[in-house]
Amino acid sequence: MSIKAVISEVLKKRHQNVPMLEQTERELLELSRQLDALRSMASDTADSANVPPDFRDATANIANQVGNLQQDITELLPKVSNVTERFRKETINICVAGRAKQGKSTILQSISGLPKEFIPVKEDAACTATKSKIYHVEGEPYARIDFYAADEFLKEMVAPSFKRLRLSPPFSLREFQNPLPPLNPEGDQMLLDKEVYSQLANVHRAFPAFQQELSTSKTIRITDIPNYVTKDNDVSMGIKTAHISTRFPNHDVTGLCLIDLPGMEAGYNFEAKLLDSLEKEVDAVVYVKRPNPKEGIWDKIDYNILDMINATLKDIQLEQWLFIVLNELEDGANTGAVQFLKDHPPANYTGLKMLTCMCKDSENVERDIFAPILRHLEQNLEKIDRVILESLARSVEQIISKATLQLGPALKFFSAVQGDGGQHEKFWELFDRFLKDSKTNLEKLVKEVHEKIYLDGIQQKFLAKVEEICDAAEQNVPIPSVQELEDEYYKCGGWFGVVEKYLHHLRAHLTKHLAQYLDLHLDELVERVFREVLVRSLSKPEGLLKMVKQQDETLKERQILEAFYHLLDPKQHQQLCQAFEYMFKFNFSYQSHFHYRVRQQMKTLDPLDNPESVTGIVPPNATAQHAPDIARGLETMYRQSLGRIRKQFINEMQADPGNAIFALVEEIRDRLARSENIDKEWRSFLYLRRAQVWPDEFNQFEQETALRQKWQNMLDVLLTQCRTLQTTLKR
Repeated sequence: MSIKAVISEVLKKRHQNVPMLEQTERELLELSRQLDALRSMASDTADSANVPPDFRDATANIANQVGNLQQDITELLPKVSNVTERFRKETINICVAGRAKQGKSTILQSISGLPKEFIPVKEDAACTATKSKIYHVEGEPYARIDFYAADEFLKEMVAPSFKRLRLSPPFSLREFQNPLPPLNPEGDQMLLDKEVYSQLANVHRAFPAFQQELSTSKTIRITDIPNYVTKDNDVSMGIKTAHISTRFPNHDVTGLCLIDLPGMEAGYNFEAKLLDSLEKEVDAVVYVKRPNPKEGIWDKIDYNILDMINATLKDIQLEQWLFIVLNELEDGANTGAVQFLKDHPPANYTGLKMLTCMCKDSENVERDIFAPILRHLEQNLEKIDRVILESLARSVEQIISKATLQLGPALKFFSAVQGDGGQHEKFWELFDRFLKDSKTNLEKLVKEVHEKIYLDGIQQKFLAKVEEICDAAEQNVPIPSVQELEDEYYKCGGWFGVVEKYLHHLRAHLTKHLAQYLDLHLDELVERVFREVLVRSLSKPEGLLKMVKQQDETLKERQILEAFYHLLDPKQHQQLCQAFEYMFKFNFSYQSHFHYRVRQQMKTLDPLDNPESVTGIVPPNATAQHAPDIARGLETMYRQSLGRIRKQFINEMQADPGNAIFALVEEIRDRLARSENIDKEWRSFLYLRRAQVWPDEFNQFEQETALRQKWQNMLDVLLTQCRTLQTTLKR
């Protein structure tokens, strides 16, 4: 299989694993969120009063264990994210790194076929200041320049230098444009501070050259690359990555990318950039070192880079993805140093793949560097990916195992069946007392309402209210003025139309007046009954009404009954629902009980039903001058109807309110106390709310039970999340 086919197959398999990795990351985040909630709940439990000691000890222990789990997840999440990003890539990436003047750019020129103008080389300093990615393409070469987004520029190019200098980083580009604070170097760090400050000052000075380019990308001709990536160009400091696409001369390596990092002497947070690439995108590292002819040693910078690479993918042996290239000089002056370093690898790093090559010669680079690296990748890429995924799975499994081991006993503790401490017997005692008192008091209420003195009281109040309403109607007769009547006479062309109109008005006014004021009185009678029902049957225990009112003391009696209704379950409490619905919807009004009878006394005010009323008011041959007579006639007709109504109320309807109230009380008694299965429904309703109804007797036990259930539910959710995470990894 060709290297191109190998790369394609590896990328395909990686992409197939991306959904699983993304789901794993989401589920780890969810697990972390749930652990946060668990710790918060543990803190609340510790702060709660009257929590049993065993509860407090169990939750405190959980909080400590959860802290360790969260730490494990916090450490694992970046690893999952980095692997996801690595597997999401569209290329296999080889990073070429090293200090300036080591031959790094020369190797890239030889492999990619790009001339030195596009990957410039200087013998005395780092030449490129920008990360470049070089891709193999079969078409015409081109380049794309990606500038930093504003927040990326502040984070990667500015903030690290400010922090090294122990300064507060700017929070915006506008603030960065202000003059830099003065340098205050400290002791042993003076030289480093000056170097860092110098680099920061260069970025600050160059900022106007690329400020407008931030957060943009542009495609350029390949011949323009040096104008962007070389260190001499100020615009390079604002570039995140230069993407260069060209045809490699010796291999079809479609899907392969060479990453060119600036030399370490280029500064600008080199270590962070290298670490970021190693974690997220690099599949192999070529570290280029040109030994000094006079002194062949592995120095501090070499070890720093090796340590950084080794720490990135701890599960992959370094020799699986690191290649050290020892660059030989053309004149052979450093051949001895090269051989010495090859025979004496860095301490603690035996077994590394070390390649020797005269990098000035492109044929040597192809034979001694690129071809061996391609063979190695062809043979080991899939194995390396498998090791990465297996390592990730082990880390997740360890978290799941730890969570199960730590939270399992806690779930068992909170799920343990607890005795009710005599609560059931206590409820039966209190319920029997409530039911007995409620039924007895309702029977007493029925008896009291049926007594003559009670009914006489209702009757007397009703008659007094009728007299009051009729007197008010008599004092306020809505008869138009004489002038208004005359105007109506001319409009209607005679008195018959005028009289008919105002007889209708008088009848409508009288009906509305009676309904308005009688309804207030009748409603007060009903509210009084409801008040008695609540006091007699539902006020003891006190917690019952408090539960229904829910701290709203402004509720009226009918509203309380409706609130009670909404607490009931229509399926479990069918009879109670019907009883309370009957009460709060009960309508005792003028329209429902009196209107149809009183209407008979208003027939003289209805010209359609009684035309004689009109002829009785309008004199023969009446003219406009008869307006006063018409007014008197209308008023007389109105007062006669009101008199008949008053008489009917007094003689025929005086007992109606008392009878209606007695029937209402009897119906309430029957529905609340005598209906089939009503005792069972009361018991079911009150048992579920016993802690609210009888707080002194049940509240502590119910709180403990609720707290136990809350912890059980939370732990169930956590362990279910662990199982879900485990299932995701096994796909």
